[in-house]
Formats: sequence, C-alpha cells, structure tokens
Amino acid sequence: LAIELAAARVELLGFHELASRLDNQFFLIASGGRRTTVPRQQTLRAALDWSYELLSVPEQLVLQRLSVFNAAFTVESAVVVAARRGLSEQDALEAVMNLADKSLVTTDISENTVRHRLLHTTRAYAFAKLSKTDDCGDIYSWHADYVGKLLRRGEADWEAMTRSEWLATYEYAIDDVRAALDWAFSPDGNAILAADLTAASVPFGYQLGLIEEFRDRVKFALAWVSAIPMRQPLVE
Repeated sequence: LAIELAAARVELLGFHELASRLDNQFFLIASGGRRTTVPRQQTLRAALDWSYELLSVPEQLVLQRLSVFNAAFTVESAVVVAARRGLSEQDALEAVMNLADKSLVTTDISENTVRHRLLHTTRAYAFAKLSKTDDCGDIYSWHADYVGKLLRRGEADWEAMTRSEWLATYEYAIDDVRAALDWAFSPDGNAILAADLTAASVPFGYQLGLIEEFRDRVKFALAWVSAIPMRQPLVE
C-alpha cells in the first residue's frame, strides 16, 4: 500500500521531492490510492485505523507502549516495558505474539536472537495513540529503566563473550540507549537517573568504538549533576 501511494505521487512531486517526504508522516495522511479501492486502502492512516480497531484492548495497549522503542526489541524487552499498570507479563507476551501474527510487529529471524520492530509508519501511528493515554508520562521512565538493566547486563557479558558475539547481542540497542539518555536529561526526565545511565553507558559506548560521543555525554552529565541541589558523589 505504501508503494502504491508513493507511486501515485511521482508525477505530482517528482522523485527528489517524493524522497524528501518519505522520512515524515506524509503517507500517514496522504490520499492517493485508486478511487475504486475500499476506503481503508486509500490512505495508510485509514488502513492502520481499521487494523487498530480489530485489536483487543491488551493488544492496543502493548502496540502503544512498543512505540517507545527506537530500534529493534526482543520479546523479553517488549514484555519488560509493556507489562505495566494492570497488564501481566503473560498478557503482554500474548499481545506481542498476536501483533506479530497480524503483521503490526515485524520479526527478524536472521540472527541467533529473534528481534522485532515496528515499521516507521506503524510506530508513528501507535505513538500518536500513546500520547493521548495516561501511560505517556511514564513510558520513557519504563524504557529508561529497561535500558539501564540492559547496559549493566551488557557490561557483565563482555567478559563472557567474544567481541563478535557481544556485538551481535547488544549493538542493535544503540538507538534506544541514546533515546533513554536524551529523555533522562530532558525537562521531563530525571537528572539522577540520567547520570546513572550515563555511567552505565560508558562501557557500552566504548565497546562500540563511540569514544567521542560518550565522552561528550560524560562531560554533559558531570555538568548537569554538579548543578543539582542534592549532590550525588557516588554517581559523579
């Protein structure tokens, strides 16, 4: 459907203008399918609305909460973040599996660890739904808590794995590490959590060869922590 919607606009926008719009939400709202198609196939938003309304309440909640992930995620990480506020781990697990069966979650089995992700348009749609819920204020905190645990596990596993094994297991998470750090240092974040995440992220960044990036993050964290009223010597 996305390809058909794009192809219908080549003559109107040209290739360069069309390409420049692929990174935004243009095709969530744009109309351009065949006029003879059913309404739900004329725009991506209509298609997603139709699919979303067919989901159970737990599936809708989990889809919304999964939109916090910036990159791929495992079933384990999906359950850790999504099984909150009255949703059990079993409910979250079943919802993730059902979403995968319904192609709202894509699955990559090319690596030893099976990973999942939301396509860009699906993630944008789900996040718009999330932003209207009570979860929105807490989802970043849940995500950051998960990232912190992932970073500590990654540091411990470095001693037990070869470099190639470690990269295959953890490298995918870099975008979520960055996202968690950026949120934690934002006005809505938590300065102590942010500094703690930064400290935990240093070995992770080092193993990925991102020395300059994480050195800058350390400098920023030190300046931030030194400015808060309640000093944290251990974190510093």
